[in-house]
Amino acid sequence: MRVFKIIVDDNDRVDAIALTDAPAIEEMFVAFNKQKRVYFNDELKMIVSPLLIPQQLIYRYDENGEYYITIDENNIEKVASKIIGKRIVFNYEHTAKTFDGVELQSVFVSNKKLDINAPEYFNHLPDRTLYIAAKVNNDDVWQMIKSGDVKGVSIEAMFSVVEVEGENAVNTSIAASSDDEQFLNEIL
Repeated sequence: MRVFKIIVDDNDRVDAIALTDAPAIEEMFVAFNKQKRVYFNDELKMIVSPLLIPQQLIYRYDENGEYYITIDENNIEKVASKIIGKRIVFNYEHTAKTFDGVELQSVFVSNKKLDINAPEYFNHLPDRTLYIAAKVNNDDVWQMIKSGDVKGVSIEAMFSVVEVEGENAVNTSIAASSDDEQFLNEIL
């Protein structure tokens, strides 16, 4: 099956973070209390989640067929730099429905060499995973989290890609989301 590697350049952008019931990275966020346990704390209302996992193959199927996308550690760092300090919109399942009152509070890439550790609940993930923490000041969204209607996050961005396996090496662009990866240019 074809594999495309995300290459982040100066022209690429992160448009939003979607709250979703089926994140493509197959990791659910945690809502936790001050002791970092999986717990719904109606006072704290925080979620913590991985956003991108290095070298993970993410299965896609769309009008262009079946393929995988992946991202390496260096490009994860570039994605983090595109998010840090920016006002990021949170939406529902990559739709136009956006959520007021969900605010990004922290963005970091775990790095054992720098003693930047993954949150305890995500110790099983590889080093150099990109994490976010968000404050949920919207009671409707918090109820969706507590009820399990949304279980994770997914990045919504425009990235360049290069084919790393398959018969034809191709440079192109894709819109990255958990539901519909769409090629912007026809893949040969």
